[in-house]
Amino acid sequence: MIAVDVMGGDRAPDIVGQGAVRASKRVPVLLVGPERETRELLHQIDPGWEACNITLWDAPQNSSLVKAVFCVKEGKDFAALSAGNSGALMVAATFILGREENLDRPAVAGYFPPIDGSA
Repeated sequence: MIAVDVMGGDRAPDIVGQGAVRASKRVPVLLVGPERETRELLHQIDPGWEACNITLWDAPQNSSLVKAVFCVKEGKDFAALSAGNSGALMVAATFILGREENLDRPAVAGYFPPIDGSA
């Protein structure tokens, strides 16, 4: 399962919800954010979203980005994603998950082109 920060990004939560619905057809998704608002958004995107492989984790007041990283630490998920501030995500991951030995600094994933090679 992948933990996704619903509130991260300039076009959140709409675009994040759309991506989560699409991604849930291939991989289980845990959406972390204000549950009531997220549930309403998902109903607007796809009224049948509850049949998708999506779980909601309520983060009503706390940082959804930080809670998503905690999901990885607790073993609930394999990865945490956020379209929000990359520096905040890096700091959260470094302090919550730590670093492997002999690594001076964490890495940030770059752009991955689609499978069909289009940009």
